[in-house]
Amino acid sequence: MAKNLNYLQGADALVFVRPLSEAGNKPGALIPYQTGANFEPSRSSKSKETKSGSLPTLASVETDFEVDFIDSTDATSDEIYDSIMNATTLEVWLVQRGRRNAEGKYYAWYMRAMPSKDTSDNDADSQSTRKVKMTVQGTPQRGWTALPDEAQEEINYVFYGLDSTTKEAHGNGTDWNPSTDEGLNVPVSNSKDGASSSAAPSSTASSTSDNH
Repeated sequence: MAKNLNYLQGADALVFVRPLSEAGNKPGALIPYQTGANFEPSRSSKSKETKSGSLPTLASVETDFEVDFIDSTDATSDEIYDSIMNATTLEVWLVQRGRRNAEGKYYAWYMRAMPSKDTSDNDADSQSTRKVKMTVQGTPQRGWTALPDEAQEEINYVFYGLDSTTKEAHGNGTDWNPSTDEGLNVPVSNSKDGASSSAAPSSTASSTSDNH
């Protein structure tokens, strides 16, 4: 069948966080008033000269992650400060609302990270803004996560939507399957979720997944 080829909007990429220590107690929470996010995995390489020529070696994946938002009185903003002050780990999701699988779950990256720098700008003529850089532990994981229907109308304000790990195994997520998920996107049939995309026909794809 025809693949639904969409371009992705930056406005549909949303960052959710939760203290790792609270994984069994509450859902992941949207950082309110986000203005941007940068996700940059990389792998450095170097060469060792031998008598037979250069021998390349690859280092482990390193990921730079940064989120920008207007500061607020929301508890999530305080939890980010708590993390950097107390050297505690956050769970972080980068969710793309413009891409879904056949189960209606959204494409997402999952990371465990600690803020390494939290810059607050407080100009007299504008809102207080924050730029948070995070050190990601290990390799980020791809998968699919559910967002509750009732949250869609609130998503641009404040949203508590990622299931707690005690409600359903692994927060109602689904593992990334390279053999079936590459290029996968099932179009949104109901525009009420607000995700933005532009569709064009392309080649073929199928969808299947395991619960995570």
